[in-house]
Amino acid sequence: MPSKQSLPPKLQTLLTGLAFGESPRWHEDRLWFSNWGMQEIVAVDGRLLVTSGRDGRLQRREPDGSLVTHADLTGL
Repeated sequence: MPSKQSLPPKLQTLLTGLAFGESPRWHEDRLWFSNWGMQEIVAVDGRLLVTSGRDGRLQRREPDGSLVTHADLTGL
């Protein structure tokens, strides 16, 4: 019996109007980064995505701390 692969979630825009976002950091379940063009620090809720270069995968951190495959990038 073939295994069912779950489809990745649809892309969703979290923020617009960034002038120059850089230095992203994940802390306390939020994405923090500098928006230098607007001279501000921004925090966004969401799940952390991690690249696994050796495996060619994009992984997602679940609320329990585990990592699951978000996208298989080996064909790219």
